[in-house]
Amino acid sequence: MPRPLSVAALFFSLLTLRLAPTFTAGTFVEGIANFVPLTALFLCAAVYLPSRIGVILAFGIFIFTDIALNLYHGFAPITPYTAISLIALGAIFLASQKLRPRIIRRRLPALLGLTLAASLLFFIATNTGSWLFDSAYPKSFAGWLQCVIVGRPEFPPTITFYRNAAIADLCFSALFYFSYSTWRIAPALANNATRSREPEEVESLPANH
Repeated sequence: MPRPLSVAALFFSLLTLRLAPTFTAGTFVEGIANFVPLTALFLCAAVYLPSRIGVILAFGIFIFTDIALNLYHGFAPITPYTAISLIALGAIFLASQKLRPRIIRRRLPALLGLTLAASLLFFIATNTGSWLFDSAYPKSFAGWLQCVIVGRPEFPPTITFYRNAAIADLCFSALFYFSYSTWRIAPALANNATRSREPEEVESLPANH
């Protein structure tokens, strides 16, 4: 498991990225809209954290931020979109737990590949939910494509949101991986250094006559 301080820093950054575009204003903040590594949060929590801690952190952060955002925008605390997101993220969490041995064995390439797949799955699932519950989209295949690729005209293209989310997911997964690797390697290096000094210390002891 990564060191607690590293984990806390990564999860605090995720909280900030999810809430900042809504509760603050500015060109830079608007430019990072949806730069939120939600799928990477659930994936890395499932792979690198103990099950109970992973569930509490991943689901706790999502539910807390989603309720805060919904209330801020005047919606009910839990919306159909929240439910669809939870189902998709829960599926990602369970699948990542099943694939944990393979991901750890194959390391970063496997992690990043699964991150991209999970990000795409979440994007399609949540936008399909938007298509189902938003009256602005025709309930047809063309309407679904509009929702997934273009979105509503008053917002930036939907595919832009996916791009930002995918980049955020890859960055978060890579940072979490290097935090995990550093935590595992550092004690081993310290042990090796200690062992390498032991013969020198034995040789330096005065001989008994």
